[in-house]
Amino acid sequence: MALALSRGFGRWYTRQTVSRPWTTAILTGTTIVSASDLTAQALEGNAEVDYTRLGALAAYGGLYAGAGHKVLYAFLERVVPHHWSLMERTLSQMALSQFVHTPFIQLPVFYGLTGWARGYDRERIEANLRDTYQTTLVRNYIFWLPTTGLMYAVVPLHLRVLVMNSASYFWNTGLSLSTQAPATMKIVVPPGLGQSIAESLAQSIRDQHGISTTSNSAEVLAQVAEEAKGQVSPIVAGTIGSSVSQCEGENRRKTHK
Repeated sequence: MALALSRGFGRWYTRQTVSRPWTTAILTGTTIVSASDLTAQALEGNAEVDYTRLGALAAYGGLYAGAGHKVLYAFLERVVPHHWSLMERTLSQMALSQFVHTPFIQLPVFYGLTGWARGYDRERIEANLRDTYQTTLVRNYIFWLPTTGLMYAVVPLHLRVLVMNSASYFWNTGLSLSTQAPATMKIVVPPGLGQSIAESLAQSIRDQHGISTTSNSAEVLAQVAEEAKGQVSPIVAGTIGSSVSQCEGENRRKTHK
């Protein structure tokens, strides 16, 4: 039954790629990328759907993952000589897509669009790109090198947008989670360690800026955390903020003793 349905869908989809090639590619990308973002938002624990973000990702899916990749695959099919062997054509297409298109076009577009959809300014998007780009690119190669290699070798041209987007459901879900700015994530520090870090940070700041040693550590760190906004990595700012909370908690405990 499942096999028959699969074959029936394959024949129907093939007919659509012939009669409505661009509409089919756009709808394929829009549907699957939207589904991956809804999954990512659910995994992030969002109480409500962020429709601005979903709309931006749907546009990315239709225009880039759908229509854009249809253009990419047609271009690669033309530019790589047909008289080459299957292995040579597969490796060439995979190299062009993964080592030229992905690092220099696709990832920057994805980071920029998802950052804009979350309301980030340019500086925050660039900081997020710097902080996570290398890790994301390595993960991309782990996932997509074998996937695209297999796709270019065995999947016919008219089905590549569907196959790529189907595989990218899992990739885009993870990528959408990884591009969430660290400043929006909760940083948990064990109480004892957090207090030690807070006091060390406060003392270092006192020494550098000539602040009285009797000044409250939480106040010192809170001032630095405020001044650090937009100037340091979100992870650093988040860690300072976590240390402020640890310090304030310790001060409250001492007051109540």
